[in-house]
Amino acid sequence: MKETNIETQQDISWHWLLELKLRKTTGVAFQTFFSELMQERYGEDFITVKPYGSLGDKGCDGYQESSGAVYACYGAQNGASGAVSSFIKKMNDDFDKAKTDLSAIMKSWHMTHNIVEGLPVETILEKQKLQDSNPEYLFFFLGKPKITEILSELSKPQREKFLGPAARNLDYQNLQIEEVKGLVDEMSKLISTTTPSNDGILPVSPQKLEYNSISPAWVQVLQVGRLNERGIQKYFDAHIDLMRGEKTAQIFRDKYLELKAQNLCPDTIMSMLFQFIAGPRVQTHSNPVADQGGKA
Repeated sequence: MKETNIETQQDISWHWLLELKLRKTTGVAFQTFFSELMQERYGEDFITVKPYGSLGDKGCDGYQESSGAVYACYGAQNGASGAVSSFIKKMNDDFDKAKTDLSAIMKSWHMTHNIVEGLPVETILEKQKLQDSNPEYLFFFLGKPKITEILSELSKPQREKFLGPAARNLDYQNLQIEEVKGLVDEMSKLISTTTPSNDGILPVSPQKLEYNSISPAWVQVLQVGRLNERGIQKYFDAHIDLMRGEKTAQIFRDKYLELKAQNLCPDTIMSMLFQFIAGPRVQTHSNPVADQGGKA
């Protein structure tokens, strides 16, 4: 693996902020997020649809006038595929409603979702069945790749409305130890009940990132986070509790093993570790680098 050169790295922190957003935004909240994003990008061409009384929404959560695109939203828990049967039922129920009530204006149907780990093959087969049975319409899945594309077309201030502030690469060069101290102090309650492993905790080799099949966006986050490794180590070395660093590392190790035991994919583990570290700070912290440095 090549060494990180912060001068040539792109500022892509918002990419994994999007992943966190998708994992945390479920149900109606995901529908609201998607509708507001589409309105931000397409203006009045995109119409948010809401059910009124007993009339319902006709299987349509949003409509794009210029293309005749009908959007149905499925916000899964933690951005995971979950119960495949529920997803397939949602697809069929919403399309049947749209076909019955919106055929005069519908040209394409889009199953919009927050699943970040890849779709179950059964849903792909189901989409093909719908397409074969209804050749007059075009069928699409709309997930993280398309949402990423839409966000990339927005300005930085517009993106921050949806994701919060993202760390710039230059921020990694200006990390203040006071921010690390604040983060560790917030974890002090956990630390006070943690006993370091007798085996000690060894530094993680950069090559392990490739071995663990972590996505490029997360690899970059960890690589640039390592630029602050020495400064953070100095903080722990100077702490009045000489075991504070070992205890903190043990907390992360225990949490990692807990997540790994659930057979989660590497990127899911990374996202949940970040949420574990940052908590509600994800959207409000003025310098997310401190949170990232904790994992590096």
